[in-house]
Amino acid sequence: MSRYPTSLEEERDGGDAPLESAHGDLLPPLQDGSIGEEKSSRVRVMIDDMRDADKPRERLKRLGARALGQEELLAIILRVGMRNKSVLDLAAEVLSGCDNDLLQLADQSVATLQRCKGMGETKAISVLAAIELGRRCVDVRAAGADRISQPEDIYNAVAHKYLGCDQEEVWVLYMDNQNRLLDMVMHSRGSGTNATIDTRIIARAALVKKAYAVALTHNHPSGDPRPSSADVSVTLELRDALNLFNIRLLDHLVVGNATNRYVSMVEEGLL
Repeated sequence: MSRYPTSLEEERDGGDAPLESAHGDLLPPLQDGSIGEEKSSRVRVMIDDMRDADKPRERLKRLGARALGQEELLAIILRVGMRNKSVLDLAAEVLSGCDNDLLQLADQSVATLQRCKGMGETKAISVLAAIELGRRCVDVRAAGADRISQPEDIYNAVAHKYLGCDQEEVWVLYMDNQNRLLDMVMHSRGSGTNATIDTRIIARAALVKKAYAVALTHNHPSGDPRPSSADVSVTLELRDALNLFNIRLLDHLVVGNATNRYVSMVEEGLL
């Protein structure tokens, strides 16, 4: 079974230390553009305008987030209501439309959330972004408790992502210098036979996340995890791009089905 060395181990063994510039402010800040402002005809009801006893933010500061109900937490994300509808009423209405089921809420699209009167595009995007942060927190806790030290660890981290997936999806795992998971992101989704891998986007994300190592995975919906020549070629291209910043590509796993679970390019001697 292959074992991945950590960046710390490589440093102790006399290997190249990660470039200081690889984890500095190399990249320009992203443009902070506004998205879908609410219609100007609406009267914004800020949480600050509510009675102190009803302010979710004040309750969160005093009691902690766990003490708040779902409507209060959602109201903090939404920030404002509209004429004749407080932000708490709006939050309750959004949850009611999902049968007060957070899993249903997580499956909504921006367009679906906007069907609720008072939910503009900005609010809908904010809600889905907050839910995704929570989902990733669960992913990182599940997979990051132990170090990514072998192909099986990568597979265990991503296997549930591919359950019932009939399209190729590329997922990228970003690790710290001890191979502990920092983040796990879907890089692209393609068709039943191919998906795109952009080495520049992955390298940029690794720098932003201050990652020392990266692992790549994608699935073959056919169930056959044997990598194609194109799979190998783009993997070597990504490895070379990351090497420019002393960021290691640990492995590329091609995931198949329950019988043929995965192929590790490291174990196959392809990487």
